[in-house]
Amino acid sequence: MMPSASERSQSRIPVRIHRNVEIVVAEDAYLATELLRSPKVAPYLALRLADNALLVIPQKVGDLIKALREAGYLPRVVSPVDELRGAATGSAEQ
Repeated sequence: MMPSASERSQSRIPVRIHRNVEIVVAEDAYLATELLRSPKVAPYLALRLADNALLVIPQKVGDLIKALREAGYLPRVVSPVDELRGAATGSAEQ
């Protein structure tokens, strides 16, 4: 039986918010799986967050970008500043 809305609002659900994390967002789940199975790329990935999202091991972004390029991928690096700048100007870079 599902708890009522009042019971859910009173219960405590543990939530963690992480700042300054690096995430790889692949075009689809297949590509994310391919990256996790790659012997050159996988050592820099911590875990799968969603079908197409992978968490990068802290301080390994540079190594990951190099490994992706060596494996033939063309990574696009986006920083939060780039995202905010694009939202402020209304531009959508692809």
